[in-house]
Amino acid sequence: MSIYEIDSAIAALVDEETGELLDYDAFLELKMERDTKVENMIRWYKNELAYANAYKEEAASLMKLAEPRLNKAESLKKYISQVTEGVSFRCSIGETSWRKSSAVDIAIDADLDNKWLRTKTTVEPDKKAISEALKQGEVIPGASLVERNNMSIK
Repeated sequence: MSIYEIDSAIAALVDEETGELLDYDAFLELKMERDTKVENMIRWYKNELAYANAYKEEAASLMKLAEPRLNKAESLKKYISQVTEGVSFRCSIGETSWRKSSAVDIAIDADLDNKWLRTKTTVEPDKKAISEALKQGEVIPGASLVERNNMSIK
């Protein structure tokens, strides 16, 4: 019997006119069954929570193991980039490819007008606005567009 059915059965044991309990023994039996169900749901909840916490701990442990591997992979990618010198390379297990991108380079001592600044929690250059202005030919002291070659490995 579900909790809903138990609650309905308990409600049926109450006289609608007087509010008195019609069958005390049936009421006790239903209440014990309901209490057992709630207790079992609490056990189930705690069990699910324990599994979730164990998975989180295992994930954190695995991330600690993954971090040096990711660093090594990034180091290898930089080395491959240096070795291939911007030329695509294809072999049986993968390939490198290159694409051009541009980024705004702001000199450390650049004295930018307020229109080129945006405020987050600190004031910093608004690189998107500066990039658009530079592409349209505007001269901004201390700012320049830098072309980069980005390699991807598939």
